[in-house]
Amino acid sequence: MAAMAAIPPQRYHYFLVLDFEATCDKPQIHPQEIIEFPILKLNGQTMEIESTFHMYVQPAVHPQLTPFCTELTGIIQGMVDGQPNLQQVLERVDEWMAKEGLLDPSVKSIFVTCGDWDLKVM
Repeated sequence: MAAMAAIPPQRYHYFLVLDFEATCDKPQIHPQEIIEFPILKLNGQTMEIESTFHMYVQPAVHPQLTPFCTELTGIIQGMVDGQPNLQQVLERVDEWMAKEGLLDPSVKSIFVTCGDWDLKVM
């Protein structure tokens, strides 16, 4: 088996990989609300996943998921019913980041996504 290419030195200790899922329909509904909030803590030196954060979020404006949304995301109504709201999930993200040492000023981390939607649009 061929050896993996060496990982070039990284500027960051950790990459925090986000991939939100949100309420959706055709035509598009407004506002779209985050219904799944996952983060992978990826070590910048080893490229290994060291920790994960994952919670479903109960939408407030559009509490009923549409059939289109369920088909697109795979998230069913029972996964979001009774879950914390976005503010509560953000508080838990903060707690997780503190526990993981990500709030330490000497630790360099950056959020990454596969496009503008997760951080610019959502």
